[in-house]
Amino acid sequence: MSSPPPNRPLPAALSRASWIFLVFGVLGIAATIAGVLRGHLQIQGEWLGVPIFFELRRYSRGWRVVAFVSLCMGLLSSLVVGSTALMMGSPIQIGWLGLQWPNVSPQSRVMIAVISFALTLWVFAMLLRPEVRAAFGKGPHSSGAKT
Repeated sequence: MSSPPPNRPLPAALSRASWIFLVFGVLGIAATIAGVLRGHLQIQGEWLGVPIFFELRRYSRGWRVVAFVSLCMGLLSSLVVGSTALMMGSPIQIGWLGLQWPNVSPQSRVMIAVISFALTLWVFAMLLRPEVRAAFGKGPHSSGAKT
């Protein structure tokens, strides 16, 4: 659980995945602060992306599991949002990261869910790449092979 050795560069897929976690983590913190400034406490789960960013870069196996759990929850929520949008025919107001959008059509909600699902699945796949698994000591290249 220490920093990677200087001669072992961070795999590109792991770098991209960790940056995505950081961006959404910062947005989640900003949404929580915006909610407090409006007078209500709204804790966003996305804030976990900040520690996930740092710990993935330190090759923390435990935080890699947290990242996978977070991604699974994202995949599930995308499916729920998409399926409920298909069942509800009228526009509704949605909120995300402290912002509110009134009158969002079911088609727009389905599109948002599909994009969210695709992005989440892409990050999931990056964390399963052989070079990333090897960096965490798992996979076919982890037994003494240099990456």
